Amino acid sequence: METFEAIKQFTPCFILDQHNLHSNITSFQNALSHNWDNYTMGYSVKTNSLPYILKQMKDSGCFAEVVSDTEYKLALRTGFRPDQIIFNGPIKSKEQFDFALKNHSVINIDSTRELDWLEEADKWGIDLAVGIRVSFDLAATCPGESSKDGLSNRFGFNLENGYFEAALKRILKLNHIRLSGLHMHTNSKSRLTDVFEQLALKACEIAASYQLKLDYVDIGGSFFVKKGDFSAYETYAKAIAQKLGTYFSKDTTRLIVEPGAAVISTPVSYLTKVIDVKETYHDHFVITDGCRLHIDPFLRKTSLDYELFTSSSDIEPAQIICGYSCMDADRIMMLNDNKALKNGDYIRYGCVGSYTMCFQSLFIEYLPYVFVEHEDHTYEMIRDKWGIEEFLQKSVY
Repeated sequence: METFEAIKQFTPCFILDQHNLHSNITSFQNALSHNWDNYTMGYSVKTNSLPYILKQMKDSGCFAEVVSDTEYKLALRTGFRPDQIIFNGPIKSKEQFDFALKNHSVINIDSTRELDWLEEADKWGIDLAVGIRVSFDLAATCPGESSKDGLSNRFGFNLENGYFEAALKRILKLNHIRLSGLHMHTNSKSRLTDVFEQLALKACEIAASYQLKLDYVDIGGSFFVKKGDFSAYETYAKAIAQKLGTYFSKDTTRLIVEPGAAVISTPVSYLTKVIDVKETYHDHFVITDGCRLHIDPFLRKTSLDYELFTSSSDIEPAQIICGYSCMDADRIMMLNDNKALKNGDYIRYGCVGSYTMCFQSLFIEYLPYVFVEHEDHTYEMIRDKWGIEEFLQKSVY
């Protein structure tokens, strides 16, 4: 086991705070238990698919929520049983779809070809169940919340144009496969509780309109929880449960949630080292061995959670913190009227656990080290740095 001082030699590196991760998971689970004790929490694998994290999620009682064959197989490899996997998304293969269906995964269909596959599977003569993803005009009830202004949601089966009803009729005609759930997931700009209330109410409206008896309502993900704000989990769970309870009973209908960033963003930080300081005619640059792509892969963050490790007492009016890449956009942040950084100092960025590892680039440098900080404040490497051998694997040259 290493100490924090010891792992400074391995920069840049990600650090997973195990205590923070477990606190997030149990806080969300407790909030769900208080408000709708018949629940399943499915961790969104796409948000951070590091195998160590997936194993932590499984051991904490979470399901794996996956959106591709690759993620499905990764979930199996990291210990999830098929009936502990929620299979979403429009790019499932028929082979993996059939396997998941036969092995009782929670499947939410998202394409017309899956309806064809269901009709073929109905001939197996096996009693099975499936869910369906719903698409509707969120802006009609929550103005301005559409994540794509002026554009409709491309996922699921749309209510307004009759696609959902047509798909529903095809499922209800099957002899051995029944509709077991509705998948309501949608993205929004604010991620306010109002959005999740409308998702729950829409599920109630659909079930009532078509007289559906459902095993579950999958409300999806896209929750937003600030660092240390454990009350947010309770706020979300209470709002969803109150609206869902206007039609469904917690005794007979399970609530499924699919958090990703809400549980994994805050437990992960990124440690970098200052390797050069230089002046130009206009600017003061601080060059680090990290990269903006590692903590801001979409290049759109306007503020960062950070901590400086320096003995400097001098104040520098403006410092542009940059990464190692030969990309001018690799400017991580601007520090104004802050301690003057020098070679050998360190910067640790917080709340970088969501999407960063999945969107990591192999541009110039390869995947960095990852450590876990255990609850006794010792550190363990859980992913070695990628080098030439890892990069060349399966390549012909």
